[in-house]
Amino acid sequence: MSKYEYIDSEKNDSSETNPVTKMCAWLVVSTSGFYDWLDRPESATAARRQALTVRIKHYFAETHETYGYRRIHADLVDEGTQCSPELVRQVMRTEGLVACQPKPFRVTTTADAEAVADTLAYSSATSQLLGPASSLSVTLPTSTPGPDSSIWQCRSSSTPKTACSVSDRDRTRRMWISNSSTPRRSPSR
Repeated sequence: MSKYEYIDSEKNDSSETNPVTKMCAWLVVSTSGFYDWLDRPESATAARRQALTVRIKHYFAETHETYGYRRIHADLVDEGTQCSPELVRQVMRTEGLVACQPKPFRVTTTADAEAVADTLAYSSATSQLLGPASSLSVTLPTSTPGPDSSIWQCRSSSTPKTACSVSDRDRTRRMWISNSSTPRRSPSR
């Protein structure tokens, strides 16, 4: 920002009470030079920079604020606008246009085919044994049989007592029906 631009911005500020002559004296510029600067037409460079700013803002908004100065420069060159990457960077910095790159989607869990089939078989077996979900209540027991497993005791209207065990270590799921003497394994595909 030049001294004349600063004086002009302060002159138009309603809270500023200093006259133009005092501001010119403080900044060591002549008052006549300031008024001469005001009457000058816009330079070709300033007009070109203003047109470039409009194009940069257009491309920035079109790309959802994800393009940086290199990509915007490439788009401007493709449309036939001659400018340097540095000029695009300066305009973007002046206008406060900061690119924000979205983080790529990364899968954080993996499921193998055996685990998916086992889960589907487990869910279908429990729905067949326990009946509708409205008649199901789940309670945690006071002790668990092993360090890596959890036991839920499920009470249903159709079966008096059913226990379901889920082991995290080997991803196997087993069902024991307390009324029968032998444990039953859930059906697999």
